[in-house]
Amino acid sequence: AATTIWHKVLEENGVNAIDDDGTNDTTHKNFMTCVKFFCEELANVTYLGDVIIRFLRHAKKPALMAPDACFRRRQTLLAYFDSGLLRSRLSRPTAYELAEAVFLAFPRGYQEKFAETHEELDADTAAMKSAFMQYYATDVRNGTLEKLKSGKSPKKRPSEDKGRSSDKHRRTSRRSPKRHGRRGLDYRDRRDHNRPEDRER
Repeated sequence: AATTIWHKVLEENGVNAIDDDGTNDTTHKNFMTCVKFFCEELANVTYLGDVIIRFLRHAKKPALMAPDACFRRRQTLLAYFDSGLLRSRLSRPTAYELAEAVFLAFPRGYQEKFAETHEELDADTAAMKSAFMQYYATDVRNGTLEKLKSGKSPKKRPSEDKGRSSDKHRRTSRRSPKRHGRRGLDYRDRRDHNRPEDRER
């Protein structure tokens, strides 16, 4: 089937795969175009590069996937996009945009723990990966991951029980970093809106 698709793409783009020796620049460009269309035909998706960019920007980490596997998958997809073998109408995200997308792909609990010790995100995700691996190891040790595997929800905190909130939670919640809707913590706005000078902005 793949051979049939390849010959079909070659014919549609006017490339003679048997006689041409690959020395002609125009033929080489046409050949690379054929490779791009061939990838799309196999995946049954047009502009395959756009699919990868949307995934990198919006996809969430599967609950049972280890953080290092998640980082590897994202790096692999980015390498596919950078290979030049995929058509795309979307531009490549900046390093910081990719780092922010990784941050938002992880559970809110991981985001909150990381924000407690890091004032802002870095385009280099090495520190984030290391921290998330530690959080994941803790989840493995305390049984949280096993509960997720068995379909049981992790034990709720007292503050999550039917709207009741402890005094301790009310005190600490005022010191929490600002949230950005449902997307998680947002490093772009860290103003304290309890202060009059920030409310006036």
